[in-house]
Amino acid sequence: GGDLWMWRAVGADKVLLLVADATGHGAAPALLAAVAKGTVDALCEQAGDDVDPGRLLAQLGRVVYRAGKRRYMMTAFAAVVDLRARTVAIANAGQNFPFAIRSGEGGTPVVEPLVVRGDTLGSAPRTSYETQTRPIAPGDRLFLYTDGVTDAGTPVKEAWGEKRLRRALVAMARERGTKVP
Repeated sequence: GGDLWMWRAVGADKVLLLVADATGHGAAPALLAAVAKGTVDALCEQAGDDVDPGRLLAQLGRVVYRAGKRRYMMTAFAAVVDLRARTVAIANAGQNFPFAIRSGEGGTPVVEPLVVRGDTLGSAPRTSYETQTRPIAPGDRLFLYTDGVTDAGTPVKEAWGEKRLRRALVAMARERGTKVP
């Protein structure tokens, strides 16, 4: 399908995280996701350790516009985690808001949406995206996902939904990251 998830080291102490979802089902969205992956790889090579999520999404949006011909578009969320500065820079192109899972008062887990808005990739020939930077602390976790997680269900059973996802993230906040999926 057209879902895409990737991570990439960008410099000694930075990691790019990207999650994206092409509209539709079948071969065309899957090919668009492959084009997006190749584009992100090339843009990261050009930018080196100076990857800005908003600029990355703007450049990717131009490629999706040309490749998708407005018939296929893509939502995406990009984050650059800077381990040395203990920050995460984020930008959004119509994707579900990811979550930061932090330790709250008394060690109780807090699930906080990372609210950043932006237009879907490919909806216009040129779009800009705001990059916001937020602090992160040791032990904080980021949870990026596509609507495939919250929309999961059956024809006779309602979608799983964001409320259940948030409850599950709180319940699993102390689990190893590999256990969460």
